[in-house]
Amino acid sequence: MTTHWLIKAVGCPEDFPVRVCGLLRADGVSAATGELQSAAGKVAVLTARPVNAVLSGGGSGIGGVIEVAPDDSPADIARVLDAGIAADAWFISMCNSSALDFSVVNAIIKGAGASLGFADNMSLDRIDDMETVLRELLMNATVHGNLELPSPGISLSLVGRHHEEVAKRLDEAPYRDRRVRVEAALRDGAVCLSVIDEGPGYEPGPGPGDHAYSGRGMKVVREFSDSVTLGEGGRRVTAAFLLTVSKAPQPEAREDVLAAVDSAVFGCKVLIVDDEEILVEMARFQLEDAGFSRLDVAFDGESAWRKIIDERPDLVILDHTMPGVTGLELMARARADDRFRDTPFILISAHEDREFRAAAYHAGATNVLIKPVEPDLLVHRVRQLLTNLLLLRRLHAYRRRVEQELKQAQRMQEALMPAKDAVEALSKNNDVHLAGRFQMSSELGGDWWGCTDFGDGRFGLYTVDFSGHGVGPAINTFRLHTLMRDYPPPLDGPGGYLTRLNGRLCDIIPRGQYATMLYGIVDVAERQFTYAATGTPPPIFGCVDGSIIATAECDGVPLGLSRRSIYEDRVIDLPDNGFLFLYSDVLLEGTGLDGAMLGDEGLMDLVRGTLKSELPERALDRLVEAFLARTVQPLEDDLTAVWLAF
Repeated sequence: MTTHWLIKAVGCPEDFPVRVCGLLRADGVSAATGELQSAAGKVAVLTARPVNAVLSGGGSGIGGVIEVAPDDSPADIARVLDAGIAADAWFISMCNSSALDFSVVNAIIKGAGASLGFADNMSLDRIDDMETVLRELLMNATVHGNLELPSPGISLSLVGRHHEEVAKRLDEAPYRDRRVRVEAALRDGAVCLSVIDEGPGYEPGPGPGDHAYSGRGMKVVREFSDSVTLGEGGRRVTAAFLLTVSKAPQPEAREDVLAAVDSAVFGCKVLIVDDEEILVEMARFQLEDAGFSRLDVAFDGESAWRKIIDERPDLVILDHTMPGVTGLELMARARADDRFRDTPFILISAHEDREFRAAAYHAGATNVLIKPVEPDLLVHRVRQLLTNLLLLRRLHAYRRRVEQELKQAQRMQEALMPAKDAVEALSKNNDVHLAGRFQMSSELGGDWWGCTDFGDGRFGLYTVDFSGHGVGPAINTFRLHTLMRDYPPPLDGPGGYLTRLNGRLCDIIPRGQYATMLYGIVDVAERQFTYAATGTPPPIFGCVDGSIIATAECDGVPLGLSRRSIYEDRVIDLPDNGFLFLYSDVLLEGTGLDGAMLGDEGLMDLVRGTLKSELPERALDRLVEAFLARTVQPLEDDLTAVWLAF
């Protein structure tokens, strides 16, 4: 059955939809007249206004939006609309300048979510991941695809020329006439976001650099989505996000887990141990009648021990009074072996006194049953203990998987820090000594530092500290890293740069989360550090001989809290033979063995002690080692420290 499309114009001439419809190849399309109330089918909006304005109402009744430029003809828009209808997906088609607008990303995700209905089946963090990936893909499609520009170099002059070239090509044929299309669809239990450009395409190479920030940076896209595919000669990139549950697990999900465990219980291996054959056969019959299919028996302690070693039963039922090795001795032997730490043991005995029960549990019994044992009670206890065992195994497996994923994420975050050879090269090129230390307080952290060599004796330094610890702040560091990579420091100074970063960060981090950040540029020849800060600890600077030590101002609203925040440049005049020390607040707030925080004066004392020592190239290591020696471990917050000496 052909889906009917109704075309509506917003800000375009009234007859524009009619003229477009007359040029379409697709069937079942008509132009809307007057106010659009409701439609049986899909609505495509042709708009001369920003895409954000069309989607601000949620976009639940919209199947597609096409941005119409002043020089677009009906034939141009008909070609775009035909492609959108043929895609069988919710779509947006826009000009290059709109695709570079960061605010359009949030509107697109909200519009697609309202139209396709996936918002309730995605966690808020996963929605944030989708926005991060879409920003990356739009940047790639526009700059590298439609405008055919490579990534800028790391020097300030090259970055400036790159921005100038972007602005130039946005108004230059044939680049200005190309479009970016975004498609969203639900396929195979996933939200599939596709971004299509109209450039010449590209072929990704086999090397590791193909995922880095040279050419089309795909590293962030691959890290934040579940799968990525390329098509149409590299002009189409599709990122898939598996549907998840944003709220607490639904009862059906819990019931599915319990049903799976309950079914698996009857396939567990059970060993029955007793020196009286009639009792063994009775227990075997009771369990077989209940549905247990993997039963084994032993008639003395030694043979039972060999079967425990060789067969690794999931549960053992054993009598206490047996010749040779008793039930208590067998359990004690098993519990001494880590392989059987979690194996349930049901001890059956005629002893009813409290002292025997205490001895049984001390030896390692999971449960004690008194003879004669009711059949229903035995079956119930076996099922109960095996269910607990299988759930425990699932928990251990989940924990191992989480630990592996956390280690992988930790390696990813550590990769954000400057490489040792890059720091050494910057030091050599600028005739300075630069060193950094980073230590997480947990598996993942929210701290980060970096440097950028602009050439001509100028380089940038920055430190970042996101609120909190663990997975959330770590994800925020990746978000900020993406922003800083896509928007390198401009020519108007650190204050303007932090102001723009703050506006964009407010769009992508959850409400209530924030970052303190210091960004500055070192001018080696002028011995100046021009910086802007957002509530970081004050930098410490002075002479390496200790004759001058001072702190600089660092007040400011943290990034991500308010769009109205504006940050100003400040300047530190550094002395000859000087040093600059940047650090995170754990060096002030770390608790000593006496229960007291180090504080400002305590940190200044550590710095003075460091300056009195020999080997200035190890100044930072000595300072951090002295701090760790007097501070209770593990640290309560991430530690970041950067030392610069001339």
